[in-house]
Amino acid sequence: MPMPTTHCSDHRTQVLKCARGSQPLTPADSVLPQRSLRARSLAPIIALLLPILFSACTMKTDTFDSETWKAQRGVKAPDNKRIQMVSALETTVRIGMPRADVIRLLGEPDSHDPETGTDQYVLGLAWSPDEKYYEIGYQNGVVATLRSAEY
Repeated sequence: MPMPTTHCSDHRTQVLKCARGSQPLTPADSVLPQRSLRARSLAPIIALLLPILFSACTMKTDTFDSETWKAQRGVKAPDNKRIQMVSALETTVRIGMPRADVIRLLGEPDSHDPETGTDQYVLGLAWSPDEKYYEIGYQNGVVATLRSAEY
């Protein structure tokens, strides 16, 4: 009985022929190529999802690093790492804290609105293409409001 032939682009059948020697392929042998095709079709999806899952696991941090925060000033949103520290920031900066202490901790804001007494710090991008920022509102030189928002 002649060996099944294959096109040169179908390497799976060739591998099976090598593994089986000169014996012809059986219907059970065709299961491997079908599973392999399914696995190949899932590979791009898995390759896309794994980095997202790993980044979601490392998205937030429980510690606030003042030097890392300050180093992100002026960094464009796609590359800004501040967003990873927001939950820790919210336990660090408190209502009633003097602005001088906030500036010492966070550095100069990315923008300041003197009319509203609001400082804005660019956080970066999270799950949407919108830029996130953290806004600190002051009254009489102390923190009155804290909020994260997006443009």
